[in-house]
Amino acid sequence: MRKNKSAYKWLLLIYNLPPKPSRSRVRIWRSLKSLGAVSLKKSVYILPFNSETYENFQWLCQEIQTMKGEATLVKVSNIENLKDKDVIKLFNKARDDDYAIIINKCSEFSKKVFAASKQGIGNQLKLRDALKVIANQLNIIKEIDYFKSPFSQKAQNASDTCMKDISQLLNKITTSVDKKITDKETLKKKDFQGKKWVTRKRPHVDRIATAWLIKRFIDTKAKFAFVHEDTKKINGIPFDMYHGEFSHQGDNCTFETMLKRFNMKDKALKSLAEIVHDIDLNDEKFGRNEAKGFDCVLRGLIENFKNDNELVERGFGVFEALYATLNE
Repeated sequence: MRKNKSAYKWLLLIYNLPPKPSRSRVRIWRSLKSLGAVSLKKSVYILPFNSETYENFQWLCQEIQTMKGEATLVKVSNIENLKDKDVIKLFNKARDDDYAIIINKCSEFSKKVFAASKQGIGNQLKLRDALKVIANQLNIIKEIDYFKSPFSQKAQNASDTCMKDISQLLNKITTSVDKKITDKETLKKKDFQGKKWVTRKRPHVDRIATAWLIKRFIDTKAKFAFVHEDTKKINGIPFDMYHGEFSHQGDNCTFETMLKRFNMKDKALKSLAEIVHDIDLNDEKFGRNEAKGFDCVLRGLIENFKNDNELVERGFGVFEALYATLNE
C-alpha cells in the first residue's frame, strides 16, 4: 500500500442504489470486497486513505452513478466514537476471514497430495495447477491486507508447505522418469539422417522448438509433415504425438525428452529447454523471465502464418536468435 502523506487517514464511501436490478447491488458489493473495503454500517464503507484507494473509490462512485445511484466520497482524519485501532481491527478481522479460507484450502490440498502419490502424473499435474490458483488467491488477499493481519504469515506458511509437498512429489516422479530415459540407450544422430519427422498440425512452442532442434542438431536434411492428431498410420518418425517415444515423458516436454534421448549437454539448449517447458506446461517450474515474451512472439507467428511448413520455417529464425542470445 502506498504511504499516506496527507492529514487524512480514512476514506468513507456512502452510497445508495435503486432496489432493482439486484445485480447492480451484487456488482458493487463484489467491487468493494475486491478493494478490501469494510462496512461501518449499511451502505457506508471505509478504506485507509492514500492516492490509490482514493482513485479506486472515485471510479466506484462513477460506476454507482451510472447505475442511477447516489455516491458520496468523504476524506476524514478521525471517526467519532471509533478509535483508529478499532477501525484497524475491522480490517484485520475481514482479512483473517479471507486467510482462514486459504488455510483451509491448503489443509484440504495436503490431503489430496498424499492421495495423489498413488495416482498418475496427470492427476498430480492437475493438483499443481490447483495450487497455483490458491497461491494467486493468497496474493490477491495480501494486496488488500492494509494492516498486515497476523493470519497473513500463517496462510503463507500453509501455501509454502503445499508448494513444497507438490514439488517433492513431482520431483520424485521426474527423477524416476529421467532415470528411465537415461537408462535407455543413447540414440545416435547418424541413425536419424534424412528422415521424415511427423507431428500434429498447427504447431506451437514445443513442436516448433523440437523441429528446430531436429533440423539444427540432429538431422540437417530433415523433412517435416503435419497430420491430424487422430491419425492412426504415421509415415515417418512421430514427435510430440500421443504415440512414439519422442513426446512428453512424465514432467518433460518433448524438447526436453529429445535432449535427454540424444544426450545433448549444450548449456544454451538446456536453458532453451527450460523456456520451452515453462511455456508449454505453463507451470513456471523454472521461472524463466523470457517465457511470456517469447510465447507472445510465437503466438504472433501462428496468427500470421496459416501454412504449417512456413510457420515452422519462420519459427526456426526465432529459436535461432534466442539460442544465440543464450550462448552469449
